[in-house]
Amino acid sequence: MSYPVDEENKGLWRMIAYGGHGICMGFFGATEGATGAGWMCILETPDDAAMNACKGSDGLWQAGPSWDASMGRFAYPRKARYVFFDKGGHVAICKRYREHAKQIGLFKPFTEKVKRNPRIDMLIGAANIWCFSAGKESVRLVTEMQAAGIERILWSGGGNAAEIRSLNALPKVLTGRYDIYQDIMDPANFDRIQYRHDDWVTAAFPQDINWRGPHNDWRRGWEIEEKTGDGMIPCAVICDSKAVPYARKRIVEELKTKPYQARFIDTTVAAPWFECYHPDHPMTRTQSRHLTVLDSRGAAAP
Repeated sequence: MSYPVDEENKGLWRMIAYGGHGICMGFFGATEGATGAGWMCILETPDDAAMNACKGSDGLWQAGPSWDASMGRFAYPRKARYVFFDKGGHVAICKRYREHAKQIGLFKPFTEKVKRNPRIDMLIGAANIWCFSAGKESVRLVTEMQAAGIERILWSGGGNAAEIRSLNALPKVLTGRYDIYQDIMDPANFDRIQYRHDDWVTAAFPQDINWRGPHNDWRRGWEIEEKTGDGMIPCAVICDSKAVPYARKRIVEELKTKPYQARFIDTTVAAPWFECYHPDHPMTRTQSRHLTVLDSRGAAAP
């Protein structure tokens, strides 16, 4: 994202660096358009960090780092590195962060990812098709789309075992389906809500849900409308330390009969890294990142 320093946008302000809707990587900076000179800030401890943007007395945007507490404590030394440039603009900033990512082991080029799972290459240029009502017509629809010039297709609409196998037999088609583990509705509310999501991990309620604070202050997630239309009832959010075993069990069992080649797991990494204050499974944001991103890589082998 790029903002002119005199931008009138009111929605910039504070953007977290620990997942969710903020800055997606742990750096930010400013450049001078004519010369490409500028500076950048690399958040070397990004898991509780944010970019704080505000307008100075001259009415121009300025930015700097800030950090939240970790489980209510300072907990560890915070580190930010400033880098200054006399040319290169935003390209120089991005290349410098790329070098930092290499140094800390975050950088993994697409060519390396493809070696681990060759099917990843089929995502490039693929049309992501969500069609839940095709049934036996799914193969015909995909064949027609390919004949019309859509060469690569990510079929995200699921299907029964026979449909999945037939789609897998087509060239340059990845089969997948929607899945979710984060939001869990209290089963005591099932009779009150408009619909029940078949993919909720109901067995995780209440012992494996996230507490946003002590004393059973559980974290609210997606809200479902009441049948009466009088209000909304929130799901609870699962603790990241408990999610992967549920995913591993569901995915591995399902792959025995439905040979999906891909999977869309909703909300997990679109949400921030969450702290958890549940006494049975407390968790920092750093642990949340590790459990959601690193451990989930082995949730289901190809």
